[in-house]
Amino acid sequence: MRATRTDGPVIDIHCHRECGPATEIMAIEEERVGRVRLQYGSDLTRKVNKEQLQYLRPKMDFLEERIKDMDAMGVDIQAIAVAVYQYYYWAEAEVGARVSRVANEELVESTSKFNGRFSPLGTVPLQDTDAAIANFGTASKSSE
Repeated sequence: MRATRTDGPVIDIHCHRECGPATEIMAIEEERVGRVRLQYGSDLTRKVNKEQLQYLRPKMDFLEERIKDMDAMGVDIQAIAVAVYQYYYWAEAEVGARVSRVANEELVESTSKFNGRFSPLGTVPLQDTDAAIANFGTASKSSE
C-alpha cells in the first residue's frame, strides 16, 4: 500500500540502521567481557532474528536500498536510529561514550547525503550521565 498525503510529508518514525564502525569497536569489547551478540531469547527467537537480519541487512547498510522502498511506499522522510542492539548500555562508561559518539557521527554523515530524506536520531551512553549529556549535545549539533 502506498501512503499519500496532501497536507504534508509522509514520515516513518521508527527505523534503524546498523553502524559498521560501532560493530568493529565493540567486537573487541564483546570478546573481552565474554558477551555474545544477539544472545538473548529462545532458539526460535534467535533463528527468526537471524533470518530477518539476512533480509534487512542491505536496507540497514545501504541507504540507497531504503530510498527505493520509501519511494515505493510513498514515504518522504524516515527518522532513523542506530539498531537497538548497538546501544551497548552494558559497556563500561568510557567505551559506551566512545561508541555512542562514533555511532552518532556515522549516522549523521551517512544520512546527510540524501537531501532531507532521513532524520537521524542519536543514542547516548546511559551508563554515564555526564557522558550522555555531552554526547547528546554533540549529536544535536551534528544534525543541524
